[in-house]
Amino acid sequence: MEVAVAIAQRAEQVTGLAAVFIADSTGHYGGVRWLIAYPNIAAVEGAQQAINTDQALVDRLESAAGLYADHPGTTNQAIYRQVR
Repeated sequence: MEVAVAIAQRAEQVTGLAAVFIADSTGHYGGVRWLIAYPNIAAVEGAQQAINTDQALVDRLESAAGLYADHPGTTNQAIYRQVR
């Protein structure tokens, strides 16, 4: 859990947006998630670029190898948008 919280904190520093770490209490056993609410799609793209180019965050993620799902098919990413 400590590593996951550190990942969320670094993501917050890199993106400038609040990042939340969640551990599932229902559904898949041991499921974890990191959530960031973006104000618009441009913010999503900017944050993705910042996250992908921040070596300290990459290092933190690599230090978590083996702690979380190793297969991309077992996890997914969802982007929700409000339509007015």
